[in-house]
Amino acid sequence: MAARRSNNLLLLEQWSRGIAEIAAVRGKDSFIAVLQAAVNRLVEVDFTMVFAYRGTSTPLVLGDTLDADRHSVIASDYVAGPFMLDPFFRLVSDGTRTGCFRLHSVAPDRFRHSQYFRTHYRRTGIGEEIGMFFDLGGGL
Repeated sequence: MAARRSNNLLLLEQWSRGIAEIAAVRGKDSFIAVLQAAVNRLVEVDFTMVFAYRGTSTPLVLGDTLDADRHSVIASDYVAGPFMLDPFFRLVSDGTRTGCFRLHSVAPDRFRHSQYFRTHYRRTGIGEEIGMFFDLGGGL
């Protein structure tokens, strides 16, 4: 039990350090790399994407760590329309401004049968997705 508590405290310390590093580079070119490094201290991720949502407008792609082929399918195609069906986008559209959520915890029942999954998500090859939301003010 003590080892688990010690590990949890270490993870909390690492994440707290990461949040401070992320805040320090907000608006800078290094933001995505710092964000991914902070998340990778806690869990291994394949790639990072950063979108800015503005109401129901087309999201802004602020950056990602995707190769060109995956960027085309995952990010460019997403903002061309499928974003409107994305459970994360709907969560933000419904008023959520901050938090960290697993896609499968906010996706509708039978997600794999949804139009979003069939027309976009299946093509991405993503198995699990975590969305981290930050209210940047000004409607973003």
